Amino acid sequence: MAGELGVDYLGIDVSLSPWGEESVVNAIERIYRIRFGGPGTLSAIYRLNKAIWEVSSQFRVTGFNEVMLPLAEDEQLKARAREGLITFSKLVKYTMACVAGVDMVPIPSNQLSLINGLINDLHAIASIKRRSIGLRLIPYPGGETEVDLGDFGKTPVLDVMR
Repeated sequence: MAGELGVDYLGIDVSLSPWGEESVVNAIERIYRIRFGGPGTLSAIYRLNKAIWEVSSQFRVTGFNEVMLPLAEDEQLKARAREGLITFSKLVKYTMACVAGVDMVPIPSNQLSLINGLINDLHAIASIKRRSIGLRLIPYPGGETEVDLGDFGKTPVLDVMR
């Protein structure tokens, strides 16, 4: 099909990415029988990534090809954040095992001064992994604990210090 369009086929990104109720969290909890955000979560993410890498070695891939954890895009991830099982610090930690552990996360805009330190931490993780990683934050003014992100729905605002 790429040839018919006059473009080169570079491959497919086989990343496991959520959308709403189609949750990566649900998949990890069912497969590995853990409560996402509790002990064993980092290991479960890593094991799922290993399975993705193994399968993807059988065909041409491009992109990240890993588990993705965009907070605003995964209803179960939001639920775990509301329960206190997911914190900003845990999402940074999960970046060790997944490409976009800090992805689509609303933060208080009065914490923007902390972003330089976060970028330095994520740079260290990228250097350890020897891979690019993603970072998408949504600074939000005000003191609300959740923000309505339109198509993404209500999403918890996470404290960068927690």
